[in-house]
Amino acid sequence: MSEIKHVEQWKEQIFPALMSKKDELVLMGYSEVTIEEIWDCLINHVWKNNVEKKLHEVVQDVLHLPSHTYMNYLTLNVLQSDDALANTVASLTGLLPEEK
Repeated sequence: MSEIKHVEQWKEQIFPALMSKKDELVLMGYSEVTIEEIWDCLINHVWKNNVEKKLHEVVQDVLHLPSHTYMNYLTLNVLQSDDALANTVASLTGLLPEEK
């Protein structure tokens, strides 16, 4: 019987799978990909509502992470950070951000 743990506890053990996924994405043309971004995508998107998993489930999720899921996650993060930056600038300058 496999042990169930919080996904964070498996990170060190699944490092080779993360490296493999990074290499795969680089071969697909995503040259700026990092292991931390892949891990963040998994934590905040794939495992968002299910953080207790067996080791083989975590490895499977890493190896089967579609490139479009990873790219969508990065895109949403950029858009959210742009909104946060605009709101911060607006609050500091007293100007309201433009309506989209």
